[in-house]
Amino acid sequence: MINKIQQIFNRSKVFFGQSRQIQRDNLALQLISDFLPDSTNYFPITGFSVNPHTLACILNDIQINQRKYMIEFGGGISTISCAKFAKLNNLNFQLFTAESDSKYLDILETALRKENLTDFVKLIYAPLEPTSLALEKTPWYSEKIQDKFSDTKFDIILVDGPKAGTKKNSLSRFPALPFLVKEKLLADNYAVFLDDSNRNGEQIAMKKWQKDYKLRFINFSDVTSVAFKGKHFNPLLW
Repeated sequence: MINKIQQIFNRSKVFFGQSRQIQRDNLALQLISDFLPDSTNYFPITGFSVNPHTLACILNDIQINQRKYMIEFGGGISTISCAKFAKLNNLNFQLFTAESDSKYLDILETALRKENLTDFVKLIYAPLEPTSLALEKTPWYSEKIQDKFSDTKFDIILVDGPKAGTKKNSLSRFPALPFLVKEKLLADNYAVFLDDSNRNGEQIAMKKWQKDYKLRFINFSDVTSVAFKGKHFNPLLW
């Protein structure tokens, strides 16, 4: 009987969590609708895309903390929305997007060009390669991309790639912060958003980042976490 009650409780807990996230996403969509692709410029969204609630928090952070330079590992709907947000709000903002799939990069470029957003985004082709920064010899974006950044100091980071959904590549996102630290590409004050932080591989990466770089990650949704370095206003929604 106790086991049956526990099972019912666990199912209720999962259902409540899913309902809460759906509610968060629906409310966030109302806030960010103006910054999504135009209806005539449909952009493919999948289960791997950043959810609306996370995207709204990122846009909040860009605005309230006056972020100037953003890097995202893995492009998508966030690329278009952040660029459109910067354009419509007349922000001094530049986004760098590292992507390992050249065909997907072409799709991104076409979408950005249709909305006249190319001035706000620098798309960087970064094939996956072996790196000494990996935890388990998992390939990561080519470290040669450092040549594309010049003296840029990033104050907002989104880690949403490479793919990390299998046991073999579960730790593939770990090198992001070690790379930025090694190349001295981080501003004094910054935010780092980690998508899919509910998965085991991202949990391992997050715990090591916290220890190595004196960060404290906050789980602000079912699937995303963020850590802040230095002074900042809180950009997180409900």
